[in-house]
Amino acid sequence: MFANRARAVLVAAITAAGVLGGTAAAQADAPGAVVQAQPIDVLLPGIGEYDHKWQGHDRSMELYYDGLGTISLFTGAADGEQWNVQWVRNDAAGDVTITLQDRTALYGAGTGGALSSGVFWKAALVTAPDTEVTVLHFGNHSDASVNDSNVGYFWCSESYGTSSVCGA
Repeated sequence: MFANRARAVLVAAITAAGVLGGTAAAQADAPGAVVQAQPIDVLLPGIGEYDHKWQGHDRSMELYYDGLGTISLFTGAADGEQWNVQWVRNDAAGDVTITLQDRTALYGAGTGGALSSGVFWKAALVTAPDTEVTVLHFGNHSDASVNDSNVGYFWCSESYGTSSVCGA
């Protein structure tokens, strides 16, 4: 489910909104009561550093301590692109901005023209709603979107553990 949503995000415009929500169980008032899952709208902050290797379904990224990195985004098994990126901490907002610099590889049809130099995302370390590990959440171009589970998509790092929100 998450893999298909992540692919749709990449195909649609890489920065599309309205995907990848999580759930949390509500407390039951009485013993034996049926508990319904409630959507999580706001993600809790994660703890860690941004400079790691990150991955998700059809994508991978490495952010280096010096503010540079690489990102590979695919729309399927054979179509994708690899880019050099620059990332900058936004200390006041508690997030980072990741900006495409120059394309270093084109595979098949690429991403259909959705990527170009200067395209950027706001991203933040958040706590995955299913496993409570730190994940990187790409929102859209606003600071508020990085804490909204209904916007953007997620990246996992071996340094923190895995989560189903990152896809297959």
